[in-house]
Parts: sequence; C-alpha cells; structure tokens
Amino acid sequence: MGQAVETQIDINASAETVWALIDDSTNWDRWSEIFVGLDGPRHVGGRMKLRLRLGGLLLGVGVTLVEFDGRSKILWTGGLPGILMGSHGYHLEPLESGGVRFVHYERFSGIANVFAALAVPTMTRDYNQLNRELKAAAEAV
Repeated sequence: MGQAVETQIDINASAETVWALIDDSTNWDRWSEIFVGLDGPRHVGGRMKLRLRLGGLLLGVGVTLVEFDGRSKILWTGGLPGILMGSHGYHLEPLESGGVRFVHYERFSGIANVFAALAVPTMTRDYNQLNRELKAAAEAV
C-alpha cells in the first residue's frame, strides 16, 4: 500500500465560489503562499506545470491531468513511473449547511513510495495551510 495524505476543511461558501478560486489556477498566488499556480491545457491527458513555493524557492513540476469535471473535481499525476508517482487532487462535497467540504489529497505509488512517508508530516501541514487559505479567500467573496 502506498503512502497517502488526505486533508479536508468545511467552507461556508457556495461550491461555485470555491470552484472559481480553484479553477483560476494561474492566480492561486493571490491567495496561497505555497501552491501558486497550475498552468496548461484543461483536458484529461493535458500536460501541466504545477508551481510551488517551498523554502523561498519557486519550483515548477510537470504533471498530467487525469480527471477534471470543471465544477467539483481535479486530479493530476506526476513523478517517475514505476519508481515514485504521486496522484494529487481536490474535490468538493456539498454540506447540508449550504457550504462545501474541500477534500485535498495525495496518494503515492511505485517502488520508492516508502520514502514518501518522510514527507507526509510536512505535506499534511502544507495541505492544511492551503485549505485554510482557500477557506479564507472563498468566505471573503
């Protein structure tokens, strides 16, 4: 079984408001300190570039879009096939209160996935930070 990170947060905003912020991925840097952009074609199989700010450095990581419904779910993969691959995604779940639950996750596979365990605590912290930033941005609209 591969390593995994899964975080979530309830957001008091409509799915449309939250998704508009997620979907405008070239402007994530307006509300996120770590995940600053996802550039490229929005279709399954499209090659995209994830832009991250880690330790003061701006990094670009090539990923492939594998799921995208344009309203509540996005999933991309990246890494070295067979060695270490990550599947990273977001999806929205409606809440009875009228808000949404934002679910943010990453799952690792490959022969080196055991090494991903070393990164899980930091990734969990960073993913929770993005979740809080998204919540603040969506609830401010």
